[in-house]
Amino acid sequence: MQPVSDLADWIPAYIADELRPEVLATWVARTQHAIAEELPHLAPHDDLVEVLADAVHDHWVSFLTALAQNESEFSLVPAARRLAEKVAEHQLPVETLLSIYRVARSETWSYVTQIARRPLDLDLAAADIIIHVWDRASRWIDLSLSSSIESFHVSRAHLLKNVAARRFEVVRNLVATDNQQDLRAVSSALGGYPLSVVHTAFVVGSGSAPEGSTKVGTDLATLLGGSLLMVEPGGTIAWGWIGTRDVPDLGDLDCLTATLRGSGLRLSIGVPASGLRGFRSSHRQALRADDVATRPGSVGLVTRFDQVELLSLLGCNEDVDRFVRRALGALADHGAPPRRMRDTLGALLERGGSIESAAKELCVHRNTVRYRMEQVEAVIPRPVDDHHAELAVALRHLALYHPEGIDDDTA
Repeated sequence: MQPVSDLADWIPAYIADELRPEVLATWVARTQHAIAEELPHLAPHDDLVEVLADAVHDHWVSFLTALAQNESEFSLVPAARRLAEKVAEHQLPVETLLSIYRVARSETWSYVTQIARRPLDLDLAAADIIIHVWDRASRWIDLSLSSSIESFHVSRAHLLKNVAARRFEVVRNLVATDNQQDLRAVSSALGGYPLSVVHTAFVVGSGSAPEGSTKVGTDLATLLGGSLLMVEPGGTIAWGWIGTRDVPDLGDLDCLTATLRGSGLRLSIGVPASGLRGFRSSHRQALRADDVATRPGSVGLVTRFDQVELLSLLGCNEDVDRFVRRALGALADHGAPPRRMRDTLGALLERGGSIESAAKELCVHRNTVRYRMEQVEAVIPRPVDDHHAELAVALRHLALYHPEGIDDDTA
């Protein structure tokens, strides 16, 4: 028998030998064992382990088939794609795939070097065999890993989208009806978010898709010390709830301003309330607060419902605008002079009628405040002292909904 001196003659015989069932089974068992030792946490996932065995088998058969050709177009074997999908389905990190292929690469290298040391009837140098087979195997593994990672991310995104969609449906049904619910079942459907606690609902919004809303929710949950639930109803807002044992302190919300400003987002907060009713009522309030936050005269990136409750409940309509015009008279007009008088009156009312405090707030002399108040008294229908509360509400409404002034055709 003439010694084999050419790789072209050796490869077909090598492939035929490797494809024998008993040899193939040995390779699969060997690689599976190495992966199992490296990743013992995969053992409980029977379906994943089964697909992994198929992937090892099909990878090797497909590689050997391709090895017989000088150049071949790569295609990820179906079993490997199923493996990537299973890893995503079991919510394992992408590093799991990296580890699987790293072990497979190591086993392949060990196997190739063993082949080159076999006492076969060859005139070929061991190095020639190693270089040829390992070069093809290494490229095959790289391409397989790259395609597997892509399949993982596609599957992961699809799964997350489905989970998010199902979770939103549960939330939508929860807030749309006052019917009693099986709290355990609903909590499970919401990923374990507790319902028999105090809920602080919030809305994160922006002028476009609310990217970065998850970070805002996470930061808020950390600040209030509770569990986080977030869903996206679509459009430019995200809904969220923070579940806590006790009523949380909302006094430190301004510390989130930097994150909100950096992301171009706004945050609207409902009043904390307990149980399923609290889950719903706080959500309604957060939505109302967000409506206020989108008005042209809104200031600040954080809007608490308990601080804008009256304005929110009144809303903006012709009747409210008529009330504002009757309360303020010409003070509600467009233009700089009426706006200065409104600012002066507002500062005075907020500070209990103190000329000194209002002057400091407006950065003007106290005599300027007195002069402007004389102008105010001259244009409003009733003396200031006769209706402080109505004037305060009218000024806040005007500042929020009509910061430039209100037209006179509503009277």
